[in-house]
Amino acid sequence: MSRLFFFPIETCPRELNYKRLVSKSIFKDGDIHIFARPWVLQMLSRIFKNINWFGQNCFERSRFFKTTTVEELRKKHGKLFYFDEEGGVYPINDAENIFNKRYKNKNLTVEDIVFSWGTKQEELLNNLKIRNFMVGHPKFIYSSLENIKSKTSNSEKATLILTNFSVIFSKNNFEKWFEKDVYSNFISTALKNASKLLSLVNKLDGKIYIRIHPSEDMKLYQKIFKKINNVEILPREDLIQSLQRANNVYHFNCTTAVDAFFHNITVKNMADGSYTIVNDIPENTDHNLDSLWLNDPFDSELFTRTINDNAKDYVMHKFFLRNMVYFYAIIFETIYKIISLFGLRHYQDEKFGEFNKNSNVSFFDIEIVS
Repeated sequence: MSRLFFFPIETCPRELNYKRLVSKSIFKDGDIHIFARPWVLQMLSRIFKNINWFGQNCFERSRFFKTTTVEELRKKHGKLFYFDEEGGVYPINDAENIFNKRYKNKNLTVEDIVFSWGTKQEELLNNLKIRNFMVGHPKFIYSSLENIKSKTSNSEKATLILTNFSVIFSKNNFEKWFEKDVYSNFISTALKNASKLLSLVNKLDGKIYIRIHPSEDMKLYQKIFKKINNVEILPREDLIQSLQRANNVYHFNCTTAVDAFFHNITVKNMADGSYTIVNDIPENTDHNLDSLWLNDPFDSELFTRTINDNAKDYVMHKFFLRNMVYFYAIIFETIYKIISLFGLRHYQDEKFGEFNKNSNVSFFDIEIVS
């Protein structure tokens, strides 16, 4: 008896390492866990049954199929363990409205397992009649267990700046996602904050690292700061690598600031506008983060128990199942690479970043643990 888990990775620096640790925490003898870009796993969901899908990226309707991935999961007796990677940080004055809109059209059912970040999300989901388990966010506890000894000595002044200006510094068009007045406010706030970024860089001494949001255009940042010698635009590296570089962190309403806090790094918010969770980060890292939007500490016991109690079994010998999954995954990843050569998946590729290979089986941007 095996269990087949799919871990879609939309943004490697944000998700890959913590999902590996989630995998490790729930792994049982006979399990097969695969990590790959969402498109590859969405294609595999058309072939395999009894899939356990952990994450998001399953509600989009493909141009090739009439059904969504989550509809295929249900049809083939799979189980959705839904976790919203962007389920906690919103403008305070419109947070509940934005959150409700994210969930109203997802067609979640009582059979789905939905994990919520905090008591506020739990309340809002209950109001929408969506069954959920309030646990917090696993990445904040699992990633903080890693050794994060700074590469920077106390005598050096190294600063990490986290940007969050996707609405003005992205190649993607965000206007279609928001109502006109909301989008205008986002643009106005982003322009003010971008101006603050430039002022901050001029004031700071020592080495400055800038880690941009996954949706932002790296080449644009490189062009803006290319003549400022003490500024380095970081590649799309793992979050832990970025946090190791600096003594302190400045951010602009960025969720990554929460990661920095949980790694005992001093953070300061420079942004205009108040956002949930990031505005609750205490100045003293010895304190818990007291926020209605994020449970601290993470409830790892409820999290692992809920997954293990509800995961589907796969009636096939592990050896045959593993090799079948790997075979088809390679085919779909190859197809994806060919499509990308024509620039048709540029935005998705930019967000995906670099797949840091560290596995039993690793080829292309695929990882299988068994």
